[in-house]
Amino acid sequence: MEIIDKPCKYTPYKAYKLTEDEQHFLNFEKGVEVLPARYHGTGVSHGKFFFLRKHEVGSPNWKDGGYECSNSLGGVYCFHFDAIILHPKYFRKKRKISIKTNTYVPTGGKRGRPRKDPKDLKNPKIYVPTGGKRGRPRKDPSKLQTPQEYVPTGRKRGRPSKV
Repeated sequence: MEIIDKPCKYTPYKAYKLTEDEQHFLNFEKGVEVLPARYHGTGVSHGKFFFLRKHEVGSPNWKDGGYECSNSLGGVYCFHFDAIILHPKYFRKKRKISIKTNTYVPTGGKRGRPRKDPKDLKNPKIYVPTGGKRGRPRKDPSKLQTPQEYVPTGRKRGRPSKV
């Protein structure tokens, strides 16, 4: 794999030059992390790039075609067909992880509460809504008091002061 500068209409862009045995770097799926050529080996973090979709040559708004990618910082970027590859982290050798099961094996220890016998456990009941109403019920409109009109008395309104 080699990074080269390719001429373009306005400014040159960086692209990957892959050999025949490196074509597996172009197997993109939606949401997989990709590495653009312009950020390869720069040491500056521009966030992670994720593959969105491929646009064929001549599709609307994509005269030359290309790839559409999103950035972990929220941006959407467009790249030429030879400007991105799968992130190399997908091809590093990974250690085999032994899967541990979470099964309880009694060891005869004395700490903790002993397990209940399965026949003593309660059967879970399925909740069936009763249709009851929540909250305080509304008052009967015939029992409501009608607001009285204000009659001016000449004094201050409201609660009298303490002093």
